[in-house]
Amino acid sequence: MNKIITAVLCGASLLTLSFSAQAQTKIATIDMEVLSKDYYKVQEANQLNQNRTDQFRREAEARQSDYNKLVQQIQDISGRLKDSTLSESAKKDLEKKGNELVEQARIEENKFKEYQNASLRLLQDEAGRSQKQIFDKIKDAIATYSKGKFSLVLNKSASIVVLYDEGLTDITADVLRLLNAEKPSTAK
Repeated sequence: MNKIITAVLCGASLLTLSFSAQAQTKIATIDMEVLSKDYYKVQEANQLNQNRTDQFRREAEARQSDYNKLVQQIQDISGRLKDSTLSESAKKDLEKKGNELVEQARIEENKFKEYQNASLRLLQDEAGRSQKQIFDKIKDAIATYSKGKFSLVLNKSASIVVLYDEGLTDITADVLRLLNAEKPSTAK
C-alpha cells in the first residue's frame, strides 16, 4: 500500500513539475514574410540585384546586336554570291570573306553563351550570399529581442509551422523596428 501511495505521489509531483515547466515556456510568433518584405536591407539587396540584372541585360543586348550584324554581313555576302555577273576571282574573294565571317560568328556565339552562363552564375551566387547574410541578421535580431522574454519563436508565415495561435505574442513589428533602426536616414 505504501508503494502505491508513493508511486501516486511521485506521479503527481512529476505532473506538477511538468505543468509548471510548460507554464514557464513562453512562445512567440513572427511573420518572416513581413520581415522579408519590409526590412530595408532586403529592399536594398533587391535593388542591387535588379541593377546588376539590368547591367547584364544591356551587355547581352549589345553582344547580340554585334552578332546580328555579323549574321547580316554573312547574308549579304550569300546574296551577292548569287550574282551571275561576278567574276570567278570576285566569287572566291567573297566566299573566303563569308567563311571568315561564319567562323567569327561561331566564336562570338560561343563567347556569348559563356558570358551568359558566367553572368547567371555570378548573379545567383551574389543573390544567395546576400540572402544568407540578411537571414543571419534577421535571426540575430530575433535572438536579441527574444532573449530572456521567449523560449521559442515560431514562424507564422510558414503554414506548416503554426497551425493554431491563440494569444501568442507576435514580435514581428518589434523585430522589424530593431532591424530597421540601423537604416541610414535618406535626405529628401
